Amino acid sequence: MRNIFFVIFIGLSAYAKTDLSGNWVSECNPIEKHSFKSKIVFKGATEKVEFKLFEDSKCVDHSVTVFYEAIYITGAKFGEGKKFNSLPTKVQMSVHLPAALEQFNKAGSEDGCGIKNWKLNIAQDVSGKFCRPFKMPTVGRTVYDVYKLNLNSLVFGGLPTKWDMSDPTVRPEKLSKVEFWIEKK
Repeated sequence: MRNIFFVIFIGLSAYAKTDLSGNWVSECNPIEKHSFKSKIVFKGATEKVEFKLFEDSKCVDHSVTVFYEAIYITGAKFGEGKKFNSLPTKVQMSVHLPAALEQFNKAGSEDGCGIKNWKLNIAQDVSGKFCRPFKMPTVGRTVYDVYKLNLNSLVFGGLPTKWDMSDPTVRPEKLSKVEFWIEKK
């Protein structure tokens, strides 16, 4: 009987709501002549990130989207936050503007992640590729980050602007300036 209770408890804990559960969104974040917005959905032990890059500083001309899916766990206090490890299961990118498409398909360009057959609005697998200015995470290789849950916001050390944190000895200790807020329905 004791073993049955233990198995049921373990099974139910997989469905337990974590402190991160829900839909989190960032505001428009300018970076030089570009900008980005990001959305993260946490459900159970899964994390889905949608990162949108824009060709302007006001999040108007949507040029590229990165889709990232992973299984995650949180851990002990570390630096300014807590440990956050995710194991990517999908890393894809799609291009949405003709000018960006032309740049991505240009010979010798690092913008296109080494892929030369981009099509508008069609996602490509970019696992482990260099997509200027980002080195993308590799499916099956753990990403080591930190996070902090404030009163009503969520902040990471690297995500969503640093993706290739695959060495646990260089996990960020400081938090980024990018804040996520619970999405209002």
